[in-house]
Amino acid sequence: MTKLLLDDAKERTPYNIYCYMKDPIYLEEGWQTVRSYDEFVKFIIELYEKEKVLPSVISFDHDLADEHYRAFMLDNIVDYSKFKEKTGVSCAKWFVEFCIDNNLDPLSSIIKIHTMNPVGLDNIRSIFNTYQKMKDKGYF
Repeated sequence: MTKLLLDDAKERTPYNIYCYMKDPIYLEEGWQTVRSYDEFVKFIIELYEKEKVLPSVISFDHDLADEHYRAFMLDNIVDYSKFKEKTGVSCAKWFVEFCIDNNLDPLSSIIKIHTMNPVGLDNIRSIFNTYQKMKDKGYF
């Protein structure tokens, strides 16, 4: 089963994430890594077209470019719409929309969030929580 790691740091591996998250899922085999929004979208589409499945696990980083780190360090209120590179939030939104458009449940994948950005973590979590609430109300 394919596990997908979204993380911009070239040297970061699932093992590195295990070292601070202490979640043994990061020690399992089968991880593939993408470094940007475009790579994330391409990977999901190609996997689904080829195998008709979603990754069994997706682990989200939030900040995917240097501009995200600088903005977060300088200001508590960040206008992400001004960035060239999209964030992990953009990936999570796209993933949920892709799943809805294809009659899939995004929560059939185990969703992990390994970002160290607390606002980004809350924003990614909120996307999946909102989906779950809408599903519980019968919208999907």
